[in-house]
Amino acid sequence: MRTQRHRDAFSAAHCVGSVIDVNRDQTRSRLPIMNAAAFEDRPPDSSKLTPYDERHLATYLRLLDADEEGADWKEAVRIIFGLDADREAQRARIVYDSHLARARWMTQSGYRHLLHPRPH
Repeated sequence: MRTQRHRDAFSAAHCVGSVIDVNRDQTRSRLPIMNAAAFEDRPPDSSKLTPYDERHLATYLRLLDADEEGADWKEAVRIIFGLDADREAQRARIVYDSHLARARWMTQSGYRHLLHPRPH
């Protein structure tokens, strides 16, 4: 499954992504929602792994899982980023699309940067 490959690609970071529960009514209060200061509208556009990427590995996994499961993008952006897509449609779409694109980049090549030691 593609989702398993996503998880395998990120395993070097020892990152555990939260799962979006389909029974949201029962678990809504337990789902972590990022605060507005925790993310940018667009992740950095870099050919290398950035500190932003490292801080948002779990977010990327959650986006990939939601996409793989066919979740509605509006629901995913509400749960993952805490944005109301009905009130901030353009911003919510930009946040969702740009972070999902970065998450896909991570599965294709970005994860390799996690495997190389970095100077401190």
